[in-house]
Amino acid sequence: MSDLRGLVVRNGIVAFSTKILRTIVMVATTAVLARILTPEDFGIVAIGLVVTGLVAIFADSGLPTATINKKDLTAREVSGLFWINLGLGVVSVFVISALTPFIAWLYSDNRLVGVTIWLSLTVVLNLAFIQHRALMVRQMHWIAIRSIEIGSVFAGCLVGIVAAFLGASYWALVAMHITMASVSLIFFWIVCGWRPAFTVPFKELRQSLAFGGNLTAVIFLKYSSRQLDDLLVGWMWGVTTLGFYNRAYQLLILPISQLTDPLSGVIVPTMSRLQDDPIRWKTMYLNALGALSFLMAPIGVVLIVFSKDTVLLLLGNQWQPAIPIFRLLAISLLVQPILETKNWVYISQGNTSRMFKWSLIETPFIIGSFVVGLPFGAEGVALAYSLAVIALAVPTLLFAFAGTNLALLDVAKTVWRPFLGAGIAAALSWLCLYYFAPETSLIRLILGLAIFGTTYAVVMIGGLGFLPYLRSLMNDLSLKKPIE
Repeated sequence: MSDLRGLVVRNGIVAFSTKILRTIVMVATTAVLARILTPEDFGIVAIGLVVTGLVAIFADSGLPTATINKKDLTAREVSGLFWINLGLGVVSVFVISALTPFIAWLYSDNRLVGVTIWLSLTVVLNLAFIQHRALMVRQMHWIAIRSIEIGSVFAGCLVGIVAAFLGASYWALVAMHITMASVSLIFFWIVCGWRPAFTVPFKELRQSLAFGGNLTAVIFLKYSSRQLDDLLVGWMWGVTTLGFYNRAYQLLILPISQLTDPLSGVIVPTMSRLQDDPIRWKTMYLNALGALSFLMAPIGVVLIVFSKDTVLLLLGNQWQPAIPIFRLLAISLLVQPILETKNWVYISQGNTSRMFKWSLIETPFIIGSFVVGLPFGAEGVALAYSLAVIALAVPTLLFAFAGTNLALLDVAKTVWRPFLGAGIAAALSWLCLYYFAPETSLIRLILGLAIFGTTYAVVMIGGLGFLPYLRSLMNDLSLKKPIE
């Protein structure tokens, strides 16, 4: 605790570095696989991943997070949580196996039986090391954790690419996910060194089980609002259309997760320690929001303006139907990263009950947008989702800020510069490309990004004076100002 701020900063550096590396690997792998496999291959595996992911939420039950957060943790409790997780994972395999005939009938595709059953093995494999990872997180062994995770991604991607070249079709994607889980299992067991005892002390686990139950409810609602669109699109429009939709969505969420996840890992612990100092707590939130907006506003605008070139360059010409889907989904990026910061407020204030209440409001609204857009195809779902996210922006923040010293005006004062700068940069780069009109997507992207990046930097730093926000954030994370 004496070096809490130092640990937070070092974790942030490690997290950002590995996230960038992971993004490069995943984007490169996607570019290769998209040129070997078909949209139908991706669509089949996408359905299997949604089903197994849904069951995995209940098998996880929030117990790893309980291990990380429990103040006084005993070896007996960790062992008990391990066996509960593993038991739920084994049960999950049987549940998924029993559901596969119905899933295959629902989508009129018998290939889903084998794919879903094999993907269900990843649930057991992941749960067999989840408590080991939780113990390492609790002890802040960040470098070891990130090294194992990036190593498993490398191994999985390599196996997937080799299998695809050998003609394994959609089984290459299945092999990729199983390899990632298997490599993680082996190395977390080796590096962590902890071994569970054969005990399940239910009386001692009541608090952890209750904590995990509430967290599972929130995660389930969030997962449903983010994954049900895949099931609906695949059911009504077929697995090929789902393949286009799924790849467009996966490309889109990469920049969100790769930036917001590590930033949250740095900001939330710091804000949690500042909850008794409202002024510094508010300053930390707004500075972090400013830094996030500085990064995400241009990314969102770039993905909208250069959506065609991005899809064609990364996925290839056979993925042209994914271009309008990608462009419509990218509209949500204009506000979605900002809305993700609501979790900073809830968690740092210890107000997960209010977080759950908002999930009960948000989830039906998002799911309703899928239903409204579904008759109009994958593009209709994409547009309806983006509009729903934008419509939720103000009420989401108002609900999260209730009872705190934050206000919507604070957010507006913080984010207007990045959005204005990104808008100006986008307009100039679009005009230049319109008149020069390079032929290839690669040249268009290079030239467009060069013009956009230069304009954005000049406008933000020179014209709008954004540097003070970044200096303030770095000052708050400085080791010279210890958190009491």
